[in-house]
Amino acid sequence: MNLQSFIFNWPKQTNNTLNIYDRINGSVVINSGDTSIVDRCHNIGDHSYFSAQFKKMLSLHDGTSTILHIQGDASYHDWSKLIKDADHYISKYSAGIYYPVVKNTSWTADKMAVTKPSSQDDNISYVADGDETVWFIHPDVINYFNDHNLIEILHDNKYGFGWDLILCSICHLKQIPVIRDNNHIIEHPKSKGYDFHEAWIEFKDVMNHLPGDLKIIAEMVHNNHKIDDLKNHVDKYCI
Repeated sequence: MNLQSFIFNWPKQTNNTLNIYDRINGSVVINSGDTSIVDRCHNIGDHSYFSAQFKKMLSLHDGTSTILHIQGDASYHDWSKLIKDADHYISKYSAGIYYPVVKNTSWTADKMAVTKPSSQDDNISYVADGDETVWFIHPDVINYFNDHNLIEILHDNKYGFGWDLILCSICHLKQIPVIRDNNHIIEHPKSKGYDFHEAWIEFKDVMNHLPGDLKIIAEMVHNNHKIDDLKNHVDKYCI
């Protein structure tokens, strides 16, 4: 697996970001600041939040590599093992997105699991969606996003609510599995350093502007009462 690894840094997370950077060869920092903290660093200004960082990451994508995106406040004891397992299971399941478990997020394991069908491995679950803290995204998913100019939907998005929904919905639309590896559990703080109310308004705007079939899938992903519809959809293509 060809891999491009990106760490999003912002004020007060620099020490943790450096810890991750030192453990992942070739990783690149996208910094919400004006001063480089490592050699491979892109500074986009301290006024920038998640969406600006994500857009910068996409601009650096080579079109053929899997993206590993890590938030600077994530912590894990074995990044190399996570990368190795991601390579294995993305290939085995032809997955579009691979998630570890992340503590203290809205996308809890029981809420997002698609229990039908079961996978071949006890540690692997098919999921509807996952958190934007640590995830691996296949280049086919990124290229679909770019080819359909879906970035316009997030033109005014600041805090980042909606990126996971769009990319996971692309997978479900294209009948590509989204999987979670329950063997890897990422540490993540409970606190949020952003305006949740404003982020939620932005998320609803993303939902309102999704096109056609992608919006239908996104509503299955987001609305709990439609999860059975998503399970039936997933059942058609998951091995």
